[in-house]
Amino acid sequence: MNTVGKEISIVEGLKTSRKSVHKNALLKINELGFSTLVLGSACMLLVTGDSHAKSALTGYIERLSKYPDHRQKALRVFLEAIEDTDQQIREGACKALGSMKAFEVVNQLTFLAKCDFITVKEAAYNALMACGDAGRLAFSESLPTTFYDLGPAHTLVPQMVL
Repeated sequence: MNTVGKEISIVEGLKTSRKSVHKNALLKINELGFSTLVLGSACMLLVTGDSHAKSALTGYIERLSKYPDHRQKALRVFLEAIEDTDQQIREGACKALGSMKAFEVVNQLTFLAKCDFITVKEAAYNALMACGDAGRLAFSESLPTTFYDLGPAHTLVPQMVL
């Protein structure tokens, strides 16, 4: 079987409810090298897949992210995915970036954590927290430092946000 055929077989196996095919796909993903097809499908499967598929894909992404060349390619795939029109794909891409601890894209994750649907916001926030200090700092710097409260006689009084 050629490489593309193997990749398609793994993706379809992760989606199926047939236990023997599903189990076989879970085993084969550990042998797989870099695959744009699998990473693209991972965005949806990290949201809709079963716990075994999610765990296998997370491990695959973490393994790939240890190699600089693969990491850069994976970042490109997931950066494209966070701009997709499908909410679940954006959510899955954020989860994948969190698995990678992708500190390189904290600005994009910070934007999503503030400006998207709640599930995407949560996934982006969790990805930022997975990025360690860089993610926490980027998120905290994006928060407003003051808000205005109506004081006596409806005057605006600045208040510090803690």
